[in-house]
Amino acid sequence: SIKNIRDITTSHGIHMQTDLVFKETDFSDADMLVIPGGMPGTKYLGEYQPLCDLLTDFYKQGKKVAAICAAPTVFEKYGFLEGRKATSYPAMEEELKSADYQTDKVITSRGMGTAIDFAAKLVEIIKGTKEKDELLKSIVYGE
Repeated sequence: SIKNIRDITTSHGIHMQTDLVFKETDFSDADMLVIPGGMPGTKYLGEYQPLCDLLTDFYKQGKKVAAICAAPTVFEKYGFLEGRKATSYPAMEEELKSADYQTDKVITSRGMGTAIDFAAKLVEIIKGTKEKDELLKSIVYGE
């Protein structure tokens, strides 16, 4: 949670208890940062400077960052998409001005309907093709 509270309610009225708040989290051994989409959450993430500083540090160090739904707009705001392939929730397409906008499944993703392909790609990047294929088989995806 980027808030200083663990008990949060989403824009869809879902109550959740987070494990940690942002300022308590050590990201030093993280392999990748993945930010979720949705509104107005994406707006809040893009305005939360400690997160944006962390994303920028990861990006400048060549570490992996990923986003789904509306969240690629945060990457656009900080210049991560310049000349790169990216996609987003369709209503956010106009905001990704510097990207080579795609509608296929790349490391940014369009929304909940593409979440399994998005997650599988992240597993493949971190663990490899074999592990990705085993994961997809274990959830009976595409069979």
